[in-house]
Amino acid sequence: QDAAFSIAFCAAWADHETRLKCAGQALVEWSPALGEQLRGMRSAAVELPACAAARHVAAVAWRRLP
Repeated sequence: QDAAFSIAFCAAWADHETRLKCAGQALVEWSPALGEQLRGMRSAAVELPACAAARHVAAVAWRRLP
């Protein structure tokens, strides 16, 4: 169960970090105000078969164009 929590946390962190990088912002803790600023960002987990056994996680983010 600890492993499942760790993997879920790492996936959420990767998602958060990649959205901040895409927005050109420094790494900060999530807040409702920050969530509103990043609302236009989209992100997705990156599935890397070679890394799955090692339990690595990654994400990619992009902006929606107006």
